[in-house]
Amino acid sequence: KQWYQRRVRAYENLSRKYTLRRSKSLGNSPTGEISWLPNSDGSWKEESEKEKAVANGKVDWFRHENKKIRLGSYCEEGFSKSKFKSLDEAKKAFEAGPAGKCGGITLETKKKRYTLRKGTVLDESEPGAKQVSWTPCTAEQKSILKAEAAKNKGWIKHDGKYLGGYCTSSHSFNTFDEATAAFRHTNPPGKCGGITYENLSRKYTLRRSKSLGNSPTGEISWLPNSDGSWKEESEKEKAVANGKVDWFRHENKKIRLGAYCQKGFSKYKFKSLEEAKKAFEAGPAGQCGGITLETKKKRYTLRKGTVLDESEPGAKQVSWTPCTAEQKSILKAEAAKNKGWIKNDGKYLGGYCTSSHSFNTFDEATAAFRHTNPPGKCGGITYENLSRK
Repeated sequence: KQWYQRRVRAYENLSRKYTLRRSKSLGNSPTGEISWLPNSDGSWKEESEKEKAVANGKVDWFRHENKKIRLGSYCEEGFSKSKFKSLDEAKKAFEAGPAGKCGGITLETKKKRYTLRKGTVLDESEPGAKQVSWTPCTAEQKSILKAEAAKNKGWIKHDGKYLGGYCTSSHSFNTFDEATAAFRHTNPPGKCGGITYENLSRKYTLRRSKSLGNSPTGEISWLPNSDGSWKEESEKEKAVANGKVDWFRHENKKIRLGAYCQKGFSKYKFKSLEEAKKAFEAGPAGQCGGITLETKKKRYTLRKGTVLDESEPGAKQVSWTPCTAEQKSILKAEAAKNKGWIKNDGKYLGGYCTSSHSFNTFDEATAAFRHTNPPGKCGGITYENLSRK
């Protein structure tokens, strides 16, 4: 316990950053970092949708209720002022200011002013303050944020926090939907306090405590909303129950740790994708994560895992994961965001490559990567779970 408390104190000022890295060689990350390497076809050189939107004056905004921008000191460098009487004035100043210097807008309700803030990470508003924040996005990113808010309906998300103690013998799940479903059916009710996502195991875990603590590994926790809305079935559960589940195809991907689904299934290898999908949907809930096509053996296999890895060189494996229509649009948008980049979960790249190497968003990091001088100085991007401000 003392060791853990020391770790919490040591990391209590943590932030999360996208960093430019020198190396092009991937290593296994002990803290669950994520890295991106530029695609060899040069598509990484294209401007992001957000950059184009800002350049063309078509930036959109997403409103976050009861949220403040964390570590949000005011934007002053390159701005004549950072505090405004109206939201429209603040938005115009943001869009006219230098790129990458500001993260968003927070309404200070007590002082009745809209302020430009440097940060991009959002925290809960102070009790009674009812702060509101706005962050810039494209129309496509706005739909992602709306869908994410719907996904977390009934739950209050807390970044960088953990809840103590597991509350059931079967406490680890591959997805948020699986964890919330298990939480709803816990017996007796109230046995569990919430959910914590563990970065190292990459599992959503049911936790006993309702008291949040600072996580030394950047975990994320959710507490059920006091209005009882957490008791409602997720959109994915409703879709599966009504036979309306959709599927998303992942090119050149295999399902990691993808042991075959056997418990509750008469077979797990099929000659066609349709057969595999029907078996998945007819099988017991929570026992299967998706489908992977083994191209060499020409068979579609039901797999337990949900985390995707790159296909082996030359194998050209393809995987499918179940989703709702809304989740499918999120996955499509995520694929567009990473266009030109190959994502590698649980990997890091060695060494920073520039003096200004840390950025709040993926878009900022890719923009900086494209403008690095000389070209080729940087090998890729690593998202640090445990980087300091």
